[in-house]
Amino acid sequence: MPKRRHPIFGAAIALSLASCGINVPNVELDGTLPILTPRQDLSLARIEKEWIVIGSVRQALPTLQDDGIFLHLAIKSGPKPFAALRPINAQLLATPYLAWNWRIIEGTTSNSPLQIIIGFLDDETQSKNWSLGSIWGPNIPKFSRSLTIEWAPSALQRGLLEVPIRDSKGPPVARYIARGGRENLNRWWREIVDLSTLHAKAWPNLNMQNTRLVFAGIVVNPGNGQIAANIRGLHLTR
Repeated sequence: MPKRRHPIFGAAIALSLASCGINVPNVELDGTLPILTPRQDLSLARIEKEWIVIGSVRQALPTLQDDGIFLHLAIKSGPKPFAALRPINAQLLATPYLAWNWRIIEGTTSNSPLQIIIGFLDDETQSKNWSLGSIWGPNIPKFSRSLTIEWAPSALQRGLLEVPIRDSKGPPVARYIARGGRENLNRWWREIVDLSTLHAKAWPNLNMQNTRLVFAGIVVNPGNGQIAANIRGLHLTR
């Protein structure tokens, strides 16, 4: 089983989502919703305008790189946790596919510091919605549960979905292993996961008809201060 890391920080990421002053992207005409797209005008000001940042963005600001084929972001792990979340508003069943490209760098810990996180919200008649604005600040939108997508130490763990026993002190969190293994390090991998299928497996008794996606982004757990991963093209599609 993969090692669990920083559950308290993971909860803080979900609970710290603040909507005030943040641009929320819309689903485009072709049915895609871009979340993380490397671009030449990447800047601290743009990140602060479009993303919710937890931790020191100046310490862990992703850097834009061009390898001659395409642009991508280099993600560095620092001494403290860091996260960047994009507030979104999309129906889960309308845009169920999450796609991205990533390359995990050799020399990181057995579990890559990089994780992708998705937040879900549905009707409170079906499940409790969480809003702890008194602790984490005003304007925090409600959410019901979240999913983290991770890289595991072994390639054999690919496809593993873990749903911990519900903790009444915080929202439900599921963990999915998209890929892993030392033999797969330092190579680009294209991933496409069906969030509706994972949601149905993790919470089989819930009706997803009105479930919405309310945030998506990256979590970077503490590491050695070196570049831990590259990522590009994180988006939702139908």
